Amino acid sequence: MPPHGVYIGPYYSFNHFEKENQWTHTTSSSSSDVTNNSKFNIHTFGFELGYQFILWKRLALDFLMVGRD
Repeated sequence: MPPHGVYIGPYYSFNHFEKENQWTHTTSSSSSDVTNNSKFNIHTFGFELGYQFILWKRLALDFLMVGRD
């Protein structure tokens, strides 16, 4: 049976974003291609306090009351 009621626990999430853009820069005398690369890595740590309701064997509602990064 899954846990139900009040809980407190740590959490961690990791997000990775990557984007590449290419432009053509044109002037009256020349034209050149420009490439821009962006990468972001975001690590998030924190604690949360919540309440979990078990409705059926495979369905739960999870309400986060307090969370802190």
